[in-house]
Amino acid sequence: MEKAELFLKDQYTIFFSHQWLAFSTPDPDKSQYDLMVNATRKLAKKKKMELSKVYIWVDYIGIAQESKVIQKYAIQTLPAIASSLHSFVVVAPSTPHSDLKTNCDLDTYKRRGWCRAEVLSHVARRGTSELYIATEKGELRKVDGTRVGDNVTVGERTEGKSAVRVSIREQNVDLKLVEEMSR
Repeated sequence: MEKAELFLKDQYTIFFSHQWLAFSTPDPDKSQYDLMVNATRKLAKKKKMELSKVYIWVDYIGIAQESKVIQKYAIQTLPAIASSLHSFVVVAPSTPHSDLKTNCDLDTYKRRGWCRAEVLSHVARRGTSELYIATEKGELRKVDGTRVGDNVTVGERTEGKSAVRVSIREQNVDLKLVEEMSR
């Protein structure tokens, strides 16, 4: 993490959090991609940064997809990554899941266990001052700190074609920080 901290001192970084819209690919219709591009441009302008100086993190390119062993270890670093990057953008347009044939939106995003863990990790370390939602209309809306979410330690994950209710403990996330905060 020492090298990462040095990098973060001189660079502007954005963590994009989203719900996959298919089992084999995160964004089959590129609806989330377009919102991420727009949000990157808006945040770069807001921060008075050249786009070439802005670094983004998205799970599909930041986590190995081919090797399940490497993928498992990389997934376990999500809380550290989400908490380290400067800005956090929720990308949750209203759009159909191509395999489940159900609608995905901000409400389904907020029920996803990993999405909740990412938000919790960022907020616990960085607060809500750089927490945003990229909307379907191309807006980049700041999230009010009082509206971060419900109980962030319980959510859903997909198993096969079903959503299963789980706690963060079941997803191998270290809850020591959460336990300390609740004292």
